[in-house]
This record gives sequence, C-alpha cells and structure tokens, in this order.
Amino acid sequence: MIGYLADSGFSRLGRSPVLATVVAIALAVVRPVQAEDLAAGLAGVGQSKEVPGLIAASVGPEGVIESAAWGVRKRGTSEAVTTSDQFSLGSNSKSFTATLAATLVDEGVLQWSTTVAEVWPKQPVHAGFKEVTLEQLLAHVGGLQSDLEDRQAWSTFFTEKSQPQRERARMCFLVLTKPPQGTVGRYDYSNLGYVVAAAMLEERGGKPFEQLMAERVFKPLDMNRTEFYSAKKLKTAKDLLWGHRPKGEPIRPGEPASENPTVYAGCGTIRTTIDDWAKYIRWHFNESAGPVLKNDATLRKLHEGVAEMGPGQTYGFGWIHFQSPLGRTLQHAGSNTTQYCLVWVMPDRKRATLVVTNTGEKQAFEACDAATVQLMSSPKFR
Repeated sequence: MIGYLADSGFSRLGRSPVLATVVAIALAVVRPVQAEDLAAGLAGVGQSKEVPGLIAASVGPEGVIESAAWGVRKRGTSEAVTTSDQFSLGSNSKSFTATLAATLVDEGVLQWSTTVAEVWPKQPVHAGFKEVTLEQLLAHVGGLQSDLEDRQAWSTFFTEKSQPQRERARMCFLVLTKPPQGTVGRYDYSNLGYVVAAAMLEERGGKPFEQLMAERVFKPLDMNRTEFYSAKKLKTAKDLLWGHRPKGEPIRPGEPASENPTVYAGCGTIRTTIDDWAKYIRWHFNESAGPVLKNDATLRKLHEGVAEMGPGQTYGFGWIHFQSPLGRTLQHAGSNTTQYCLVWVMPDRKRATLVVTNTGEKQAFEACDAATVQLMSSPKFR
C-alpha cells in the first residue's frame, strides 16, 4: 500500500467536528410522562431553540421505535425536512472507524496494540510516535493535536487532487515526522489521530479505507444510503440537506466549508439517513457480533472506556462512556460545523436515541439535547 512518503506535500487547518459535552437527562428517564406526539414535540423544540430543522428517532432491539422530522431543509424556504434526508454524522463517524478496526482485529490482521512503527517500519516516524498504538489513537491519547495548525497547509487538502489514500499519506507525513504536541497517554481530543488510524487500517487491510468501510460495515448492515461525502463530491450532489453556518446563514452542499475534505474520512465525512444510522446503532447495542464481526467479545471491547476524561467519564473507540439511569451508556456528538447530531446508546436497556439538526449554530446542541428528552420521555421508549 502507500507509505506516507509517497506524497508529502502541504495542507491547511479549518474547523472540524467537535466533541459534545455529556448532559444530564435523568429526569426524562426516571420519571417519564405521557409525551406529546413526537412530531409535535420536535416542533416545540425547533421553534423554541430557533433551529431550521430536526430529525429524531428512538431505537430498540427490533429497529426504529418511532421517528419524526420537523422544519425546513433551508431557512427562507418551505421545503420540509424528512426522515429520508441524508445528513452529516460529523464526529459520529469515529465509532465507524473503530468498528472497522475491530473487523481487522477479529481476523488477526492487526491488534489493538499494533504500533505506528509496526505498520510503517520503513517510513520516517518521530521517536515520540513510534510506540503509539491503534487503541491509543482511537481513545485520543496518541499525543496528536486536534487538527493541523498550519492553515495554509490544511487548505490544500480541499483541492482533493490526489486519491484519498495519498491525502492520508500526506497528512501522516506532516504530523508523524514532528514531535508530539500532546502527551502520549493523556486524553486530548484529536481528529488527526483518527486520520492516522484510518491510514493504518487501509495499510493493513490492503484496500482504501472507504472501500473497507463499505464492504465490512455498511454492506453487512444493509446501510444502502450511507456513504462518504467530501467537499469535492458535494459539488455534484443533488437534493442533499442544506446546512447552516454558525451564524445561521444557509450553506449549499458543495460550497466551501460545507464539508471536510477526503483526508478526514476516518473522523467525520460520513453521511447517512436516520434509518441507516439506526441499523448501525441497533447492531451495536444488541452486542451480538454478526454480521459485521466474528466474536462478541470484540464488539464488547468497543464499548469499553480507555482514557479518563473526567469524573465518571472515559473515552474509547468513538464513544464517551459513563453510567446513566439506564445503565452503561455510550454517547457522542458530531458536527461538520453546518450540521449537528447527537446519539445516546444504552446497551443494558437495548435502547438508543438519535437526533440531527441541520445547523452549526451555538444552540444546535441544546436543540438536540431537548429532542433527546422528548424521545426518552415517550412511553414507547420504555
């Protein structure tokens, strides 16, 4: 495959998906009330939080329990958001990368303890990164900063002149040949760590990262409307959900800043529908390996925290891990800065909630959080 000396050009830094904070919603869980119709509840949330649109679903062992959509696909128009719309998962793509890694671990192609130097023994790696493991990268303790700090260099990744593998190789060269900016072993949220992890997976997997994901995760779970959308691909896409910038103005898919470049596939460029996302999340909380994995223990490993984040919270494999009134809980948020989504997964109770809003405004998290309360307040969720 491609060592990262193959294309060691330049790149730029822009804003990337940001990890959301864990919020308390115990009241909705412990003391559920007779909730109003979900669509009406979403309307109330959307209007009070002043977001353009919302999509939400709760998930149980058999699939979607209930789902609804509210609002418009673009501010200033009347075209309604629907539950069939594709949206950006942002950093909720990270658990997909960890899941793909698990398929290779299951087959013995690599181990969670496989190091950067073991994957690229002939490539230049700074001494500070040589012993960093795949598991450490997937837990944000690999010593990498969040994003590339050289904005001019980062900007060149948006031209997408090379194949995604070469773009990842170029990014790996830029970050792994310099000293770690963080402390290896200490939690520091890093999109770049997932870029390196994705490059490791395609090196050992023998195929491009995107192809491996489609074959090993999307296809087995019948996720037929889930795919990677880069900044370049969006320019030719039709009928996609519009995003809205942090100040609220609409942004057409394909315009600059509407999505991250292909180099970020491992940490935030998947787009999906609420039904496809529900298939993936249902498979996770059922904790039964097939059809993606061979061993249940490998799947359960993905539901273990690795890095200490703070009191009662750990991070690992694309999830924040903590105890909630519903038992073991996995939570994560994702944003490409123009859309935002939030997921709660409770494996012990075989329940999950999924919420999306098509804006990157500061109230996006509050809207998704309030919609999560709506879902968990419903008698159907019990």
